[in-house]
Amino acid sequence: MVDAFVRTGISERANNQVFFVGSGVETVFLDMVKEIVSAVGKGEITYVPFPAAREKIDIKRFVVTCEKLVQAVGWTAKASLAEGVAATARYYAQHLESYRR
Repeated sequence: MVDAFVRTGISERANNQVFFVGSGVETVFLDMVKEIVSAVGKGEITYVPFPAAREKIDIKRFVVTCEKLVQAVGWTAKASLAEGVAATARYYAQHLESYRR
């Protein structure tokens, strides 16, 4: 994310543009949650059904394409979801005390 922000911040081609930042890989929400629990090494997953009234408006699937960002500044995702979640979990495990002040 930081790389995408820096590239767009210094690029004339990015001026006045709106970009999506993503991997282009569809990720099921439950799979993302499983990655987080696995990386943290604890937690449990409880399934709560989507309310019927809201089911009608659930888009079900969403994939962020970053093709416009690739074309403008050459940015692409460097890590998979699993790698990014694991690196984030490691960082906070090492630096958690800094956030408890």
